[in-house]
Amino acid sequence: MMRLVLSVLLVVCYNTVFPQDTTNGIIWYPAVLLSDTTINAFTPKIATTGDDTIHVTWEGATERWPYSRSTDQGATFTRVDIYPDTPTIHKAYWNQIVARGPSVFNFMRFTTGTPMYMRRSSDAGTTWDSLTIISDSAGLIQNASVEGSTLAVTHSRGGGWVRILRSTDDGDTWTDSPEPLGYAAKGCLGAGFLHLIQNVFTGNAIELEYRRSTDLGDTWQQTTMLSTIDQHDGLDPFIASNGNVVVATWREYKYGYGGDVGGSIAARIGVIGSDSTTWLPEQILTQIPFGYKPALSESGNGFASAWMMNRETSPRAQVRVLRDTSWSPPFDPSGGHTVAVTGIDVALSANSVHVVWESKYRDPDYYVVFYRRGAFQTTDVSLEDRTSPDLVRLEQNYPNPFNPATTIAYSIPRKTTVVLKVYDLIGREVAKLEDGEKNSGTYNVEWDAGNFGAGVYFYRLSTDRVTMTKKAILLK
Repeated sequence: MMRLVLSVLLVVCYNTVFPQDTTNGIIWYPAVLLSDTTINAFTPKIATTGDDTIHVTWEGATERWPYSRSTDQGATFTRVDIYPDTPTIHKAYWNQIVARGPSVFNFMRFTTGTPMYMRRSSDAGTTWDSLTIISDSAGLIQNASVEGSTLAVTHSRGGGWVRILRSTDDGDTWTDSPEPLGYAAKGCLGAGFLHLIQNVFTGNAIELEYRRSTDLGDTWQQTTMLSTIDQHDGLDPFIASNGNVVVATWREYKYGYGGDVGGSIAARIGVIGSDSTTWLPEQILTQIPFGYKPALSESGNGFASAWMMNRETSPRAQVRVLRDTSWSPPFDPSGGHTVAVTGIDVALSANSVHVVWESKYRDPDYYVVFYRRGAFQTTDVSLEDRTSPDLVRLEQNYPNPFNPATTIAYSIPRKTTVVLKVYDLIGREVAKLEDGEKNSGTYNVEWDAGNFGAGVYFYRLSTDRVTMTKKAILLK
């Protein structure tokens, strides 16, 4: 295919806007203003190639599709026009960008009713193939996922119904899924499965349904309701998988309501098995019910989620990182100088979490795109220990595997309420080991599982600020 050489434009790093910060065990480097200060910029998307190369796209109000690339872990970015051979294109909409190894895929549409296009790079964004039409009848692009040479792009059509564009040859040929899916559905690839989350209507409320397919959505082998069927809506679903587990996030109203678009951000972790995916209990990621439109990213054994907050006072956005079923405390990457974050995306690499956001800036009707990198301070401890703001620790039980008793140790730096529970593999609570107020210190709790069957269990520690979970294996 025809290749093109990239032209470059250096983007300024606004060190004076966000000073370097160390919070929750993550070093947050200064924010980088990616978009032109004279042109409105919207809906940024981000992907990473390893830990060094970062790819960001967004919508420009009067410019062709902006693409910005960093090869130094986000310290500086190079602006690139990756469409110089398409002079009739003046403005593009509805983009997604994904990467796996050195391959990068950018999907976009230009106006309503136009085809969906793809541009592909096989060398981490240094050169790009020619623009290719992958669907003549695609709708709004919801999200994209890549695993090996397989790609899946969910896109909505008229009335909000979703289909999935699939490719098994690195994007050379594409087919559409046969069945219309639910409103706001999103899919991801992992462990050879296509995982899907979608809105479904149950009486007077909207709930979240999970599906799993072995043939890229031609048929579905598992259907599970993720949210509790009640009178409270579950909206803004997202899903990601690293091959071992799958994580779903959404905006959930039953834990609090913060206005027309604000609610609590909920999450569930699914353990991928050969026959089905087993889901752990629901977790709440927000402390106040003002979150909406959570994004997700995975890398290795970790996940990261970021979302906007529906108010113009701090926090304006939040990001949390997941490892070993434990979420780090929330952090607002946007700092104190942007106004009302209105679009956000996140990418996770081995040693860093990368966040881009669209914000009102200087003027209520003026929008720009920022990037910020958070680098994990150490690589020799678990992620929840690196990111805990008050050094709450939950240790791995010992011995593990065990029969029939094991000891669980935890530490708290201040007086707080502590709840320590054990769950089985399908998420049922089987034991409550702690439930009450504790002074600062280190505690050892024995769990005698003599009356329980052999298998995998999860024990969860909750304080007023932190929730951590680890896995225990009972052998008999």
